[in-house]
Amino acid sequence: AIEPDPRVGAAVAKIYRAADYPRLDCAGAEFNNLGYNWGRGANQLDRGQYDTPEEVPALTACALVLRRAVLNDQPLFDPQLFMYYEEFDLSLRVRGAGYTIRYAPRAIVHHKGSQSVRGVTNRPILFQQFLGNRNRVKLLAKYYPLPTLLRNLPLIALSLAYWDFV
Repeated sequence: AIEPDPRVGAAVAKIYRAADYPRLDCAGAEFNNLGYNWGRGANQLDRGQYDTPEEVPALTACALVLRRAVLNDQPLFDPQLFMYYEEFDLSLRVRGAGYTIRYAPRAIVHHKGSQSVRGVTNRPILFQQFLGNRNRVKLLAKYYPLPTLLRNLPLIALSLAYWDFV
């Protein structure tokens, strides 16, 4: 998926939910101006809607191939992010280095999600929300232009407050 085109910096697989095949976990990833990052096609039944190889906005680190030159002697993941959004950071670095991200649907993975959280805490949802929101704010500050942040600040603040009250 990456060899024929030197502009492709990473390739991602079609990922199914291991316990709920043929439900998709993701087929690449997407993101928005609020700093949210999510799996493309998440929770959809696979009916062939993601069977075409194509460029995708972001990657998922569950299963990927990465061109070594993309890292430019940087670590694979930013250690400041620890857990959650580290793959979004990697996506933005891949794109920032001038590479694209390719979705390769013939590469298939069955993923058991959230295994790293199990056993760490008795309240995994709060753990995920806290780390996800913290890291999303870090990435907004690191990558998003000030005019975009200012324009979206009310929605960003509401999205952060929403998780505190759910």
